[in-house]
Amino acid sequence: MSIQAARLDSNVDMTISAKSRKLLWGRSGNRCAICKRELIMETSKEDDESIIGDECHIISGAQNGPRYDTNYPSDQVDGYSNFILLCKVHHKLIDDQYSTYAHQKLVQIKAEHEKWVSKQLDNNNILGESIRIKKVPGNTPAYLSRITTGKKLLEVVLNACAFSFDHDDLDDPAHVDLISGFLQNAQDWGDIGFDNIGDKVKIGYEISEIIKELEVAGFWVFGGREVQALEGGSGGVSDWPVATLRVLRSNNDEIVKTPVGEKGV
Repeated sequence: MSIQAARLDSNVDMTISAKSRKLLWGRSGNRCAICKRELIMETSKEDDESIIGDECHIISGAQNGPRYDTNYPSDQVDGYSNFILLCKVHHKLIDDQYSTYAHQKLVQIKAEHEKWVSKQLDNNNILGESIRIKKVPGNTPAYLSRITTGKKLLEVVLNACAFSFDHDDLDDPAHVDLISGFLQNAQDWGDIGFDNIGDKVKIGYEISEIIKELEVAGFWVFGGREVQALEGGSGGVSDWPVATLRVLRSNNDEIVKTPVGEKGV
């Protein structure tokens, strides 16, 4: 089975124009329309800026997507009026609770938010505290457990807001293709999610087959999930789940073998 066979097709290609993107971020004030958090985090000593905002469709362009409407003009799906700027937490919320966050409600939220941004700027007000992500004591796993099934991998990556992936040094182009495709797919599965349990079961099976392929090639998959805290902006503290995956050679000295029932790396 090739690695490409497991790639999940989102059935929609979002092509927001440069003009619409500038309008959306400018009129939204670089803030989530729901929680008002800033959506670009400043550089740190070690890393560049991080964008934690999403340009979200109000009416989905995919037939099985949230708030899909057969009567909505297809040429307007990727237009400015059909986008709302949100943080990743509230992007997931509106797509999971699409009945609560129906079309007109999101249009209203967007309009009220843009008025709020304009008012804040006119009054020279500070748009809330700077956003920050903090580790929560006790939430960082001491060990990463070995993952041997697609079901277990999905438990790690689904609905994560951030991903920490790594692998052993590679010297075989075939291994590069295999592992790069696997990790990219893992992030896609975490970002996109599933509209129904049937798709989740099928993808879980396909992931299991890919993990077996990795094992034949001499690699083991390890993973864990850490819930950090998202603070700042005008909202309260929110969970910020981080999915961690490592693809290591089965003879890697860092692997700790433990008795059955105990967690191991």
